[in-house]
Amino acid sequence: MKITGVMVQYYIACKRELWFFANHINMNYDNIYIELGRLVHERSFSQEKKNISIDNTISFDFIKKKGNIVVFEVKKSSKLEEPVRWQLYYYLWYLKQKGIEAEGI
Repeated sequence: MKITGVMVQYYIACKRELWFFANHINMNYDNIYIELGRLVHERSFSQEKKNISIDNTISFDFIKKKGNIVVFEVKKSSKLEEPVRWQLYYYLWYLKQKGIEAEGI
């Protein structure tokens, strides 16, 4: 099983949510906050290339390449700050395994 960044986030935030996700059970399909998060994602940083996917395993919001590579993960709220931080750490670790040095925000 491939471990994704979302799985890392769910592992830190709620192991039950991770189980649902890993078993392809989506409990949030009509959640208004999920839709709000999508809107924030679509409208934030509109000049940047978004949804960068690598190996169908990690997918971060966008990157900037001015000197160093900087990986961004945007959320609508700071409520899940710790889980998202671990998600970003996982992305940086994964990139490092591929020989890519990056920073995260």
